[in-house]
Amino acid sequence: MEGRDTIVFRDEPVTIVNLKTVLELEDESDSSLNNITSFQCIIPHFNGRKAGFIVDSLIDEQEVLVKPLGFA
Repeated sequence: MEGRDTIVFRDEPVTIVNLKTVLELEDESDSSLNNITSFQCIIPHFNGRKAGFIVDSLIDEQEVLVKPLGFA
């Protein structure tokens, strides 16, 4: 994953990004991960794809299963 911040999670590379940047809560020039030595990261996955989002803190953990509703 050249040119992207990446971690290894369960033996697979996962691209990470600061959630503040995604939500445009900070300037992208302030979002460098170069000086971070530790962080909390959530890694959602969908259809076999994963992405890591660095967050300020975690409040709770919850596993959710989303199923489509049948049409009548």
